[in-house]
Amino acid sequence: MLSALQRPTNVGSKVGSRKNISYIAKSKVSSLKYHQNVIAHASSAAVSSSKNDLRDPSSDSAVISTQYQVQTIAKRINNVKSNPRDFASLMLEYGKSLPAFPEHEKTIQNRVMGCTTQVWVSVSFVDDDSNKPLSDRRVSLNAFSDSTLTRGLAASLIAALSGITAGELASLNVPDFLSALGYSEKTLQVALASGRRAPNASSILETLRKKANVLIGDIPRFPSLLINSTKLTPQGAFAEAQAAFLSPPTHEAAKLGELLKAKRMGVVAHFYMDPEVQGMLVRARDAVWPHVAISDSLVMADKALQMAKAGCQAVAVLGVDFMSENVRAILDEGGYPEVKVYRMSAADIGCSLAESAESAQYERYLSNASARSRLDYEKEAKNIVNGGDGGHKNNNNKEKGNSNNTAGRAVHVVYINTSLRTKARADALVPTITCTSSNVVSTVLQAAAQIPGVRVYYGPDTYMGRNLVHLLQRLADAKDDVAAQALHPQHTRATIRDLLSRIEYYDAGSCVVHHIFGGQTCEYVRKGYSDAFLTAHFEVPGEMFELALEAQGQGRGVVGSTSNILDFIAGRLRDAELQYAADQEEAKKSGRGSDPLKLQQQLQQQPRRLTFVLGTEAGMITSIVNKVQDMLGEAKKKLGLPLDAVDPIDVEIVFPVNSRSITTNSNDNINPDNNNNNNNNSSNSGSVYFSSPPSSVPIQLPTGLQILPGPAGGEGCSSEGGCASCPYMKMNTLDALKSVARKIDSPAGEALLTPFEPRRYHGEKIQGKSLAAAGCVSILHMRDFQKLGRFSDRLVNDIIDRPSKSRQ
Repeated sequence: MLSALQRPTNVGSKVGSRKNISYIAKSKVSSLKYHQNVIAHASSAAVSSSKNDLRDPSSDSAVISTQYQVQTIAKRINNVKSNPRDFASLMLEYGKSLPAFPEHEKTIQNRVMGCTTQVWVSVSFVDDDSNKPLSDRRVSLNAFSDSTLTRGLAASLIAALSGITAGELASLNVPDFLSALGYSEKTLQVALASGRRAPNASSILETLRKKANVLIGDIPRFPSLLINSTKLTPQGAFAEAQAAFLSPPTHEAAKLGELLKAKRMGVVAHFYMDPEVQGMLVRARDAVWPHVAISDSLVMADKALQMAKAGCQAVAVLGVDFMSENVRAILDEGGYPEVKVYRMSAADIGCSLAESAESAQYERYLSNASARSRLDYEKEAKNIVNGGDGGHKNNNNKEKGNSNNTAGRAVHVVYINTSLRTKARADALVPTITCTSSNVVSTVLQAAAQIPGVRVYYGPDTYMGRNLVHLLQRLADAKDDVAAQALHPQHTRATIRDLLSRIEYYDAGSCVVHHIFGGQTCEYVRKGYSDAFLTAHFEVPGEMFELALEAQGQGRGVVGSTSNILDFIAGRLRDAELQYAADQEEAKKSGRGSDPLKLQQQLQQQPRRLTFVLGTEAGMITSIVNKVQDMLGEAKKKLGLPLDAVDPIDVEIVFPVNSRSITTNSNDNINPDNNNNNNNNSSNSGSVYFSSPPSSVPIQLPTGLQILPGPAGGEGCSSEGGCASCPYMKMNTLDALKSVARKIDSPAGEALLTPFEPRRYHGEKIQGKSLAAAGCVSILHMRDFQKLGRFSDRLVNDIIDRPSKSRQ
């Protein structure tokens, strides 16, 4: 069996050419002083000639090995891990040995995801010997954390990796390496004597490892799904899992459709539903029962209202609880209280974002906004009474000051993905209007344009708020007013800058699904898919948002809602079809041929492919496939091509998913080449904690494994980045839908469905209104805005008058 501490010699391209030297310590030195030197070595571009420093591994001089470093650090950790004070002292000393971390490198790309504290790392080449393969070049490592203990932890890891090459770091087997050091989450928890989650040593090493992959140009190719008019071609196991349910058995879909028809039950489902559910629903709709709709959360309520008008007696909501609440409220408001609304589980179908908005912290956020509004108004009212409006005291100002006082005006823009209780309580504190990811920008800009001096509070989605401010800053920093006026004709760079001083967003709310698009995944997207169209939901973290925003500015990307993303893909496909038709006409005019089939063969010598990186939840693939295949089929008809002819255009949907963002049925290493292939030469074989090198072949999970979107942890997303599925959405199964439908029209059955109805508020009232009615106020304000193109007089008057009423 190979030693866990042997240095590998067959890692990356040509790494095996390095000499295999038995490393020994040249002299005994102070343990702490030794590690300070090791860290300095690992973090420096120059190799010191000090007797305690490491030397070039290819030289004949005695050097200190990775094996010795790991053994020495492991011994010191073992000596202090049972004593929190001694452990903390050791970590503090390690942390002091790290060189300064440049401020400009504290970027999201260098941020370690998955740690409880902020951690940044960097990896760069020590030498620039062009004769060496990139994987053979030694690297310099550095780290910084706002926690001194975490900084020390990072420093100890860097010390253990001193002298490592880019290829060795890129193929580091993190679990075994940590085990060799004696680090585990339990060890760190005990050593720190803390009830908090321990610093994540694994995340630090994984980020270092993947940055080394980027450094040597070993960028993974993500799984993707090729779509043409008649078939789907998945590439990679994740894509195979997504495609497996897109063409369900016709007879099963027909049975579901007949059941829904018999019960006169409409179905509204969110885009984030699993492909298995969406595929069956779409087939049932097309075959038997038209009252099935898959959309984003706002349109779900609209579709439900249309179904009620068409005679549906019940509506099944496949989504999370706030969606069913919204459907119930809109049906009541629309005059259909008798139409039943059912969720797919008797248990709560939660939402991390919606739940963060129901917290005491969010209520404090809005209470502080209300208090500030009142204080600003009172301060300005006092100033007016004292003659502050022109330097001359005016006794009449006390009576008519309200009309002159523009201070204290505030509006709360709340994301649709929140409960009616959140919306009702929010509006009681600050005038509130609901928004979606597709109209949040126009809502905020309209508020500033229509109500001078208004202060805007956005919540609860932190990513969307941050992205909103980032977008406004880009508009303010633009060279001219064109971009600002394109979004809103009354705005300029100056008005945007003024707005930036009056906008705040809640900083503690996020959706677990959208959290997955981390900086490392975005680096892979940036370097590996620079020629693709990029899409991003407005809720994704800033790095993915920035990437798509850059692409949008270049005409090859979109940032918005799920509907915006679908429309963008359809629009680009439509453009490609028009271009193909134009090329065909040009070919005919130039005499290159008039036979459509012959011309098609000529043009397909260079097939046209549109590639889109899907920067949102993977469940959208069902709607994308249906839309794209319909369009490609229609295009064939218009071009006069047989339906069985090869498509002149196809579409590739890329899932930016990391291998740790999915779960397999095995905990073994998923690389099929990691089977100790070097056993034929044990003296030169790789260590247990260095896996086989990444190859130039696209990184794919082997087929045949059972996989599920989401990591093994079960939370449905991963800090590694990539497409995953919402764990709450997975509660909406086909079996649950069938079970609910079968109970309808039976008194006994419907009694059992009572827990499946949207949350009841048991007569709870806010400002004299039922909570449901109060929760609808902000939604109706949004409806007015969508209909009128401006805020309604009712909302504007509330924003203007609320500060003076609060004062009374």
